[in-house]
Amino acid sequence: MNHDSDLDTGDRVGYARVSTDRQDLSNQQEKLQQADCVRIFSEKITEAKRNRPELRSLLDYLWTRDMVVVTRLNQFPLCDAPES
Repeated sequence: MNHDSDLDTGDRVGYARVSTDRQDLSNQQEKLQQADCVRIFSEKITEAKRNRPELRSLLDYLWTRDMVVVTRLNQFPLCDAPES
């Protein structure tokens, strides 16, 4: 992993989410692997739920200069980060 402070760029970390149990995460996960994500956090959770444990884990995992990669922006809450 590129968590050394002397490196210019960090890791690519993926986040995949679907909103129902019937939906499949594999397409998003495959695209994130193709984007060279070193780690992918995935969850099946509804939009209405504020408790997103994998999103919290992703945010806790990130280091300075890491990049979060998503396949669609509507899968990532831009201004609704989960509470600690």
